[in-house]
This record gives sequence, structure tokens and C-alpha cells, in this order.
Amino acid sequence: MAIDHILFNNQSWYSIAGNADNATANGKKYYAVPSKITIKEGTYITYPIQGATRADVTGQLQEDLEVECVGANDNHYFFVGFIKVPSIYYDFEEGEGYGVGEVLKSDCKNIVW
Repeated sequence: MAIDHILFNNQSWYSIAGNADNATANGKKYYAVPSKITIKEGTYITYPIQGATRADVTGQLQEDLEVECVGANDNHYFFVGFIKVPSIYYDFEEGEGYGVGEVLKSDCKNIVW
């Protein structure tokens, strides 16, 4: 007989609700990260220019865009993906010379866990 989880008083060892988007442990807050998000049409995306010291180019999405989510905090999702629309042409990636994108959670829909 294998034990795949620990129950105490008929509850999971970690009392985190199945629909929680964050949890605090040892004074640190951890966030659930969905696998995919859809950034809404009309959202402004700021992205860096190679060799620049700050991100200062902004374009507006002309259609909804599904991307891979790689992180989260209180108000934002962080994503990777290639964006090629009339006002934006950028490859958000996790790697040297690239950067991940950041978008407000309120500018997203169709969150895929």
C-alpha cells in the first residue's frame, strides 16, 4: 500500500484551497502560475530594444494573443512568446539578450491552469 499524501484530521497536510492563486509559507508569499494566458486585444505591451538600457517601446495589440505564462505576482503575469502584429514585433524569451513580458492580470482572459 502506497501513501501518496498525508491526511491530518481528514484534511490535506497543506491547507491550501484548490482555487487559491497564492499561499503564504514561512512569511513568504508564493503565487500559482497558469500554463497559458490570453492577453486581451487593445492591451499595450512594452518591450526592450536590443542594446538599450530600458524598455521604452510600446505597442498596442490589435487582437487577442495567447502566450505561455512563466510567472506571477500580486498584479501581473510574466510571459514568453513571439508577438508579431502590426504594432509589435518581438520575441519574449527566457535567455540572455531577451526578456520575459509582463502584463496586468486585469488585461488577461482565458487563464489556463
